[in-house]
Amino acid sequence: MIRMTIREARERVDESTEQCIYCYRDGDTIFYIGRSDQPLERLEQHLGAGSFLPIPDPIGTFILDHHPLSLDWTVEIYTVRELDPEQFKDIVTITRDDADWIEGQMIFKYGPCFNGTGNKNRKHLPEQYQIKGIANAGVTLSSSLQSPANQNAKRGKVE
Repeated sequence: MIRMTIREARERVDESTEQCIYCYRDGDTIFYIGRSDQPLERLEQHLGAGSFLPIPDPIGTFILDHHPLSLDWTVEIYTVRELDPEQFKDIVTITRDDADWIEGQMIFKYGPCFNGTGNKNRKHLPEQYQIKGIANAGVTLSSSLQSPANQNAKRGKVE
């Protein structure tokens, strides 16, 4: 197993070549478990900075919303063989399907806050990580973003 902070993970070059299971956590709170053959690149993708999509996904948004504290959260990376050495001791090549199976077992066992699929034991996000307030509080649309009917109503015109 490799353990590092999110800060350290973002500074390292991903040299992985085999299927891995990765975990993002803060102490005992497990936020997310995933599978990748390049787990550090996958972190960048979650954050919207990788080569896949230029926008963060929900776990990436969560990490970004808690910046800079999230830089000290932990990334753990396990090879599939480490997690189930008996099952894979005689297997030369571990496939994506093998890694998907192990990922599912880990998600079921630990119930991370952000994994949805197959997560029957999903833990609630502890209150200390919940952002308080009302979404879009204080936000107003500029006139260029309002519908024409709404703009006309403000000008006293009725269509």
